[in-house]
Amino acid sequence: MDKSRINMFSSAEIKKDEQGILELSKELNIPVNFVDLDRLKLFTSKDIQESDFVKSKFGIAGVCEPSALITAGFDSKLIYKKTAFDGVTVSVALSKNKK
Repeated sequence: MDKSRINMFSSAEIKKDEQGILELSKELNIPVNFVDLDRLKLFTSKDIQESDFVKSKFGIAGVCEPSALITAGFDSKLIYKKTAFDGVTVSVALSKNKK
């Protein structure tokens, strides 16, 4: 994927101090939206892969997929499902709204 097509990173507020996220955001000059835990707890979608670990630790179904979908907005869709690389889990959501 061409990184010029990425207009926002997203994660849960519990990750707001993670250096890797903050450094990547700064390096690529792409802002990060940190989603409140309350929004993540209320979010439901048949498209997300729930994580038993995340659910037991934080009381939410997941981090990357729900955060991506919430940030991308109403009627967005996952175009890259949750995938882990060297301890970092990512997903990509596409917004149907032009921003």
